[in-house]
Amino acid sequence: MKKHLIVIGTVVLLLVVGLSGCVEQSKQDGHNENVKQIITVGINGDYLTIQQAINVAKSGDTIQVHPKTYNENIVINKQITLNGSGFEDTIIDGGKNGNVIEITSDGVVLSNFTVRNSDVDDEDRSGIYLKKTSYCTIENNKLSSNFWGIYLEDESNNNQITGNIISDNKIGINVKDDVTDAVIEYNTVSNNNRIGIIIEQSSKYNTIRNNTISSNTYDGISLGWYCDGNTITDNTISDNMKGIYIFNSKSNTITGNEIKSNSNYGIFLQTANNSVVTQNTLSDNMLLGIYLKRYSSYNHITNNTISTNNFEYGGISYDDTCVDNVIKDINYQP
Repeated sequence: MKKHLIVIGTVVLLLVVGLSGCVEQSKQDGHNENVKQIITVGINGDYLTIQQAINVAKSGDTIQVHPKTYNENIVINKQITLNGSGFEDTIIDGGKNGNVIEITSDGVVLSNFTVRNSDVDDEDRSGIYLKKTSYCTIENNKLSSNFWGIYLEDESNNNQITGNIISDNKIGINVKDDVTDAVIEYNTVSNNNRIGIIIEQSSKYNTIRNNTISSNTYDGISLGWYCDGNTITDNTISDNMKGIYIFNSKSNTITGNEIKSNSNYGIFLQTANNSVVTQNTLSDNMLLGIYLKRYSSYNHITNNTISTNNFEYGGISYDDTCVDNVIKDINYQP
């Protein structure tokens, strides 16, 4: 009996020691699911490519990327933080081979990169692309030479795009197909070949605030096709063709913006109903400060300041199809 007890005790001891060794080895190998890792990429890093690091990372890990130009097209398919060392010298170049960065997981944080060269002439290619992906943060990046700088699509909800420089793309930011509750703030969106920011196709309750949007070939901000309940506030919008263009949508709010020196209209509402346009400053727009067209009705346009918009009708005009609009307390200045 004693011999049996000794044997059993020995076996148990060996199992405990063995399991302890496995756990310790697992920790050394970086595979402990409960420990968040910092993985480095680049010269003297853990991996030479960003995609290699993503492939071995676990949810919650941080990947720190050293300065270098990385010629990659990457897919982020887990909840990680991917952080560059500053967009001046941490560059991801897509080589015109498709989306430079595609995010397919919720909760990703992406910051401090230049993201370029998805192919400015191919409308299927983006600098940063999110589809059915929510609660991500895209911040402090520079995007250029892409068709779409940043593209949120197909119920990619509750994402935040903040502090990015988005220029020399075909279109800066596109929010499309039932995207809700995006916050687009503190970005510089300029010199894009078509439009600065587009919200389209039933995307609702998004916020565009505190951005500088300038020198885009067509519209600074375009919002249309059943996009309701969005807010455009406290932006500086200048030197575009149209400052803000809203069409086939309702119940949007435009407030506190400085809209100036656009070559067409400051604000253009077309088949746009129940909008609130208030406390904006519109100056030096080539045609009108505010123009309503084609059944744009039941809008409230109040407490705006309008000056030196160079059209014979003055600051605000509308056609005969636009009815029941409230236009009052406008501060016209020479």
